[in-house]
Amino acid sequence: MNAEHYAILGLLKTSPAHGYSLFKQFHVKDGLGQVITVKKSLFYAYCDQLLEKGLVVLGKEEVCDSRKRHIIEITENGLKEFREWISMPVKNTRSIRRDFLIKRYFIPKYASDNAERLFRDQLAVCESWIEKNQQAEKGDPFSETVERFRRAQIDAVIAWLKQEIEELL
Repeated sequence: MNAEHYAILGLLKTSPAHGYSLFKQFHVKDGLGQVITVKKSLFYAYCDQLLEKGLVVLGKEEVCDSRKRHIIEITENGLKEFREWISMPVKNTRSIRRDFLIKRYFIPKYASDNAERLFRDQLAVCESWIEKNQQAEKGDPFSETVERFRRAQIDAVIAWLKQEIEELL
């Protein structure tokens, strides 16, 4: 599953909703839309995949804006899957920008008790990336440039995580 799937589960954790109202949450400029946007066709494909996995179910139909819309509800398995995802640090720097920020969006709502632990765990993972990054071939100018870039990126993420941890305390 990808971040979009988990974002849908996170949105449904508050309350059941019809698909279009969930879809609109991915385009709110002061919410999830700052981090992730999804095309409508992909959004409904993600919902279908969650339905197939038994992580959501279709509830009753409602008329909304003069259209019949199915209400989507998260299942116990969906809640379990979301709780596991939100408690785990991401595995690579590329995932900080999207996946971790989506987790950050939901933390105050659903995981505030575990927020500090998640940030500290993510900090430890990021610090381990520094050692892995230093394995670039020395003497190759491009490899050294890439290594410096990655190190600067990791350093920035570590500084941000430390700032977030201080704000949580």
